[in-house]
Amino acid sequence: MEKRYYFDTSIWLDFLENRNEPNRNKGEQIKMLLEKCGLEKTKVVYSNIIIQELHENGHPTYLLREPFFALRFILFFVRASAKQVRRAKDLSAKRQLPWADAVHALIARDLSAILVSRDKHFEQLRDIVQSKRPEDLI
Repeated sequence: MEKRYYFDTSIWLDFLENRNEPNRNKGEQIKMLLEKCGLEKTKVVYSNIIIQELHENGHPTYLLREPFFALRFILFFVRASAKQVRRAKDLSAKRQLPWADAVHALIARDLSAILVSRDKHFEQLRDIVQSKRPEDLI
């Protein structure tokens, strides 16, 4: 089976906004990881939940077309299923974490993808999905 990554929304925001912190260029790290994915023919999965969250963070569809088109050879789009949405609501309530993070974890698990994130919420979901930071994958 081919290797797959599922970037959470914050990783996409790092990329799209070229976000940085002192002594750490997060946007550049994501670009390097995406280049590596292209060279290794690794798929990067994204979902309707990612698109929804990007919209909520000020990135309308027309602004996403160009960067996503440039990555079309490695991107793989999926829709969260009704079952994943229901399960995520349950997980979110039981573990007191954001609903979208639970959905991301379930989608990544169901596609045998490594979830790429720096978000500490995913530590609570280690029994569901393997999570890695971008810098660990470069």
